[in-house]
Amino acid sequence: MIRRLMTPLARDEHAQAGDGRLRLTVFHLVGNDDLQPYRERAAALQSQLQPLEVVVTGPWPAFAFSPDLT
Repeated sequence: MIRRLMTPLARDEHAQAGDGRLRLTVFHLVGNDDLQPYRERAAALQSQLQPLEVVVTGPWPAFAFSPDLT
């Protein structure tokens, strides 16, 4: 469901399994012009994925899309 709703506004996606209370972390690379529509769709996820909790943060620098430098 996350991909179906959010991917049309994302230029790229990176997902990883969560740990502890997080089940999944999804990073989307979103262009500036698409931020508001992205936030609106993300806000709708909470009601559609109940009883799971959805937390949307950002925008953040695109660190999830850069190569691992370690």
